[in-house]
Amino acid sequence: MRKRLRLALVHEAWEKIASAEILAQLEIEEKKMMLTEMEDDIFSVQEKLELQEKSLSESKHKALEIEAELEGKTSGDEEIRESNGDEAENVRSLDR
Repeated sequence: MRKRLRLALVHEAWEKIASAEILAQLEIEEKKMMLTEMEDDIFSVQEKLELQEKSLSESKHKALEIEAELEGKTSGDEEIRESNGDEAENVRSLDR
């Protein structure tokens, strides 16, 4: 009777150990899956960030082009005003 009781206790302990080992393996696999998902998320975020950086760079470049164009137009307008002023002065001097 004692041998059967001991055998039953040993068997029960072995089942608990086996169950704990299986649970540990499941937890490891779950963590591996979570890690893979996180790596995928990181990769996705990196791609988005690179696209945003590229877009920002293109926007800055376009803004500089527009600014240079506006400066060119502004200086052209000033030249026209100066030219008109010179012509008006020439007309006044002819009238005298």
